[in-house]
Amino acid sequence: MSSSAEVFAQLSKWKSGSAKLYMSWAISGVSGWCIGVLKHVASSELHFGIDAIDRKDFLFVINVHSTYQPQFRFVDNREAWQFFAPQRERSEFGKTLEIMLRGSGADKYGGKVILASAMAFCLEMKKKDLTPKQMSSVRCPTCGVAAGMRCELYSGGLRSAPHVDRKLAAADAVEAKNKSQRSRTSYLRPKASADVLCGNPSAKHGDV
Repeated sequence: MSSSAEVFAQLSKWKSGSAKLYMSWAISGVSGWCIGVLKHVASSELHFGIDAIDRKDFLFVINVHSTYQPQFRFVDNREAWQFFAPQRERSEFGKTLEIMLRGSGADKYGGKVILASAMAFCLEMKKKDLTPKQMSSVRCPTCGVAAGMRCELYSGGLRSAPHVDRKLAAADAVEAKNKSQRSRTSYLRPKASADVLCGNPSAKHGDV
């Protein structure tokens, strides 16, 4: 099982970043799935919704209060199908959290909810064309290899491609570096006077 502190740190990160998440649930014979975002994260309950739909019309509330003894576990969706994902590839999902819910009375199992980073959506939003060198320029958050090293399989062998989480981390790093360079360039660039910008013929560039 994963610690509550680790789980809520990840949930808060997803919420603050408005991360696109795939949610799958199987509760008392009812199952389903959708793509959305976390609207509220608290120690008592989680709210999951879809941006295009008003929360008064569509909202999932997941009760995670300690009274109900929920169990949290980060799962590896590369080993086996941990949740029902119709017509989707495992590579479409990143960090995956399983929430086991406790039933009432004699039924100790109340159901299961899965929240997983919808990587296909995140990658589309990034729209980055990273080089192999850029992809390996950061530490992999999935397998833990250092920057410059190839990603590893659980068996210890080398992967043919970096983990999806690493690609996203690399894209973030490249974007942050580019933003820093743009900011530095803007700061160093001489500012033209209002007369020059407005086309005042009496103003000379040497006066700027």
